[in-house]
Amino acid sequence: MTTTINKLDDSNPQSQNSFSSVAKNSFPKSPTNNLDVSAATYLGGKDDDFTNAVDISVDGNFVIVGGSLKNANLGGEETELLGGGDGTIVRYNAQTNEAVATTHLPGKILDLEVSKNGDIAVAYEGGIAVLNADATEVKWSKSLSDVARIAISDNGKVGVVRDSQGDDQAYLYDSNGKQLKEWSTNSDRRHFQDIAVTDQNGGMVIATGYEQKDGNLQVAFTQAWSYKGK
Repeated sequence: MTTTINKLDDSNPQSQNSFSSVAKNSFPKSPTNNLDVSAATYLGGKDDDFTNAVDISVDGNFVIVGGSLKNANLGGEETELLGGGDGTIVRYNAQTNEAVATTHLPGKILDLEVSKNGDIAVAYEGGIAVLNADATEVKWSKSLSDVARIAISDNGKVGVVRDSQGDDQAYLYDSNGKQLKEWSTNSDRRHFQDIAVTDQNGGMVIATGYEQKDGNLQVAFTQAWSYKGK
């Protein structure tokens, strides 16, 4: 069974497990700055379901959605990695809007990003992993608690943000999963929120976040380090 395109029905959101097309004549004919909707969907079932991350494959043929869809029967091939679990990665055909494959990981997917060569870097509850382009194989993985965000460079270096109860941490791994660097906020008032990695200009890791100055004031910051840690 594969997920098919149908008309959007708001009467029972929990029963919707498919992308829904939207007729062109339903959009305003007057000039608008709104983005045209080509497809929309409800995902999941009666349980608590989450979709936390999305990216597009390098060739543009697939939309990759990450979260936790415990009892959603989307159709297509199913793969369990690292023992499987509640974590769900769904790959949709961008042309037909059909779910072609679902991959299950041990914990809820919190973030993902696709690299230039197609690898998928995934942060899930309990760890991080880099998967191949169709999410059927693990290239490397690490157990890591409190992981929040992940990024991957064109050459496969991976940046990770860990949101802990005390100081937050940022990590840099090479393309084989070896940890290269670690940074800390050095304060329980300073928190990392996101991370980006680039190989250009010698390599750089960029983190953004905020500092809780007092009970009513948060000050945003952006911080960058070279691959050498400076």
